[in-house]
Amino acid sequence: LFSGKKQEALNFLKRALLIDSSDFQSWANYGVTLQDMGVSNAARTSYEKAICLNAGVPLLYFNLGVCIASLESPVAAVMSYKRAAHLDPVDSLTQTNFGNSLKLANM
Repeated sequence: LFSGKKQEALNFLKRALLIDSSDFQSWANYGVTLQDMGVSNAARTSYEKAICLNAGVPLLYFNLGVCIASLESPVAAVMSYKRAAHLDPVDSLTQTNFGNSLKLANM
């Protein structure tokens, strides 16, 4: 992604998911790539698939929160950040985003 070869990365991840659609990390990386390309709705779906496969990874909820915040409003992102904060209560960026979402949502 950092080298600017986003489409190539996306194609590689598609092939990886065809081989093993139960790999949560591939779904997560697919979501990151899609979000980086500005395809936020598809990225959200990818993060949700990754969460269905492994619900114990705080970064998945964090990424979903960032994605939802870009699509909708902070209100919708609050629940994702809340779950990420519950799973990893010492992550300062998660706590910051959770707090900012609460503030923006007037909660």
